[in-house]
Amino acid sequence: MQPNIEIAAQEDSTLAESLQKRAKHSNITPGEHRALLWLAKNEDIVIKPADKGGATVVWGKQQYITEAHRQLSDTNYYSPVKSNPLPNSTSELKILLDEAHDNRWLTDKERDFLMPLHPRTAVFYLLPKIHKDLHTPPGRPIISGIGTITEPASKYIDFLIKPLTTSLRSYLHDSTDNDMFSILTTHTKTASYGMGDTLTTCFSYLMDRNNNLKIFISSSTTLIPT
Repeated sequence: MQPNIEIAAQEDSTLAESLQKRAKHSNITPGEHRALLWLAKNEDIVIKPADKGGATVVWGKQQYITEAHRQLSDTNYYSPVKSNPLPNSTSELKILLDEAHDNRWLTDKERDFLMPLHPRTAVFYLLPKIHKDLHTPPGRPIISGIGTITEPASKYIDFLIKPLTTSLRSYLHDSTDNDMFSILTTHTKTASYGMGDTLTTCFSYLMDRNNNLKIFISSSTTLIPT
């Protein structure tokens, strides 16, 4: 079964629909709104966020499809299939889940959660790597697994292993209180510093906040090599 790259490219058409449903009070001018609608409806381009840097990239659709086929033609990483494997995979998953349920390894709710009712095929798309080449950027391949047959299993495994992270020698806890750039610019006097100085600054700042630590390190862990 040949991959239909145009399906992923055409997903941007939903942007046009969302723009048409904007509220009456907008923070852009009517001209800018019309320009966005025109871009969203233009079938000759693909609009994607850049792989790095946060930029928005307008990619020629044919260039996007050519890059996708170039990557998918690499048999070292991809191989074509003769038909959609989703029906067979769904049947195999049901057999495994029923067996686990019969052996009381899974509860009723766990089995039902792990068996998606209407799974879809994963979507392949690209993010332009303009930091590599500004004019003909290679694409970073992304597989969107939302709604696929393996999404519930991924969530289930994440739920099971998450409590185990606290038993590791060290782990990071996500926080939105302070980003690392703010920490470095606030607690360093120079704009250029080595990796050792950077880590020392970060750890010193975080360890000083004994009442609200965002990084947890056991006493046996060496922070900075001497």
